[in-house]
Amino acid sequence: MDVSRDNLSDAVTKLRRALQSPKAQFVAIDEEFTGISFNNGSFQEMNPLSDSASSRYARMRNVAKSFGLMQLGIAVFEKNGESYRSSVFNCYVFAAETPGGRDVNLSTGAVAFLRKNSMDFGTWLRDGIPYVDSATEARLIKEASSEPERKTFQLQDATYKAFADGELAKVQVLSEQTSVKQMDLQPHATPVVRKYLHQEIERRFPLVATEKGPVKHQIRCVLLTEAEKARRDQLRKQQRLDDCRENKIGARALFVELRDACRDRKLPLVGHNCLYDLLFLLEHFEAPIPEEWSAFKTLVRQNFPVIVDTKAFAPRCAFPERRTALDQLYEAVQTAQGAEIRFARGFGKYGPEESSEDESDEDGQVDDAARTAAFRAALDAPRRDPRTAQRFHEAGWDAHTTGVVYVRLLEKGTSCENRLHLMRSVYEIDLSSDECIEPVHPPPKGTCYHVRVDDENTDVRALLTSLGATDIHHVQKCNDDSREWCVDVTGELSGDSAVPWACFEAERDALLQQKAPSTGSWPKKTAKKLRTWLAKRLGGSAAPATRKRRGSAAESPAKRQK
Repeated sequence: MDVSRDNLSDAVTKLRRALQSPKAQFVAIDEEFTGISFNNGSFQEMNPLSDSASSRYARMRNVAKSFGLMQLGIAVFEKNGESYRSSVFNCYVFAAETPGGRDVNLSTGAVAFLRKNSMDFGTWLRDGIPYVDSATEARLIKEASSEPERKTFQLQDATYKAFADGELAKVQVLSEQTSVKQMDLQPHATPVVRKYLHQEIERRFPLVATEKGPVKHQIRCVLLTEAEKARRDQLRKQQRLDDCRENKIGARALFVELRDACRDRKLPLVGHNCLYDLLFLLEHFEAPIPEEWSAFKTLVRQNFPVIVDTKAFAPRCAFPERRTALDQLYEAVQTAQGAEIRFARGFGKYGPEESSEDESDEDGQVDDAARTAAFRAALDAPRRDPRTAQRFHEAGWDAHTTGVVYVRLLEKGTSCENRLHLMRSVYEIDLSSDECIEPVHPPPKGTCYHVRVDDENTDVRALLTSLGATDIHHVQKCNDDSREWCVDVTGELSGDSAVPWACFEAERDALLQQKAPSTGSWPKKTAKKLRTWLAKRLGGSAAPATRKRRGSAAESPAKRQK
């Protein structure tokens, strides 16, 4: 179902019901953004091969803080016997208009891409649900819970002032007696006079309420008891809170339902290549994401303890990594035999809904009325064109297909939890660890080395054989100029151009943080050459030495003699 301002309350209720169902197995998400690069930078520029996970995070964090969301797709998958049903919410979201709130920045590249994929920009601009983070929500709730401060004014025209004073004198009489409960003031056609009367009656006479009278431009005054005034004040407060939640907080309610179900029930949150999805989701709906990479991983675990990235899961189920785009995976799993997956009733935007026989009432009997209604709805529904029903890069459809892929992958192997794919990288993100250095991907079968070459046309596999490799398991670039490689081999490599991967990580970390390098089992001479090479490549200076030379100027003559 499409979700906008008009049906947000209904969508929140349906999402809560689906997430709290004992049959709920997992929830899949997808998002569409207003931009993922600055100055329309290329994919290679935004994701250089030489990035570590923490340096890539710093760049992606800036993107998530600068751009916003256009759509949030949520698909809740429930297991009903041997089949699944999917409740899909395709939510149009737009940054809330609040003091100190976010600007909406658009990347022309992102707009062109989404326009090509039939994004409904009109619905987004006109009916997009506002969203805020947790701190802004708390501030808005606090403001709505108290009476708003109203600016007062005085009438300058003497005639208007005399008329108002006369009417206020009548209200004074009404407030001081108990036999008469209401009174209609004399009509006045000037809006500023009526506004002044409303202002002064509310300010001077707390137990007198004002409303429209039976005659045009007339004010009716109603005398209240203390109990009636308390009920009226509570009703006003509730109306302010409802208006705040609907028109300011908005889509944060969807996030809270999602977050609470995943956190409290440990429902897996499933995405595809979903690091950006997590960055935007937490930045815009929860709190500003931290600068430190390890702190971000902690924040993710606190909100979503179990995360599955189908981009990282698929290669573990024998899918070639170069063929793991979402549309390719979805097409590939369509031929697989497995559990039936249908859309839940009321969620038939992208395909046929489950039949009424799939759901029984509490006594185990089929609901004939529901079956008849579903049959009539199917007859009245327009014929669905399969070419338009599948709309990749619409958040709701992508969330559903991600869930379908996950179900099929589960049928092939064990779930791959809390591992995220990192685009154009030798690393894979381990969310369960606080370490800043991520594991190499794919997991090594032998020993992992960092290899440097002078000529980008070098035959790396031949070089590895000459250096002592008896078996070559995996070779991948870790720099865009093809002079730096991550290799997984059996056998010990010799020569200064190949160092254990742990040595490379230690020396690079020391250089970037300007600290002494850690020691290891690798040769010191080789590590020193690597340090000099890294300093030249990264534009810095080699890390300080760990020991002072004997007889240096820093030592006293007496100490040298001793």
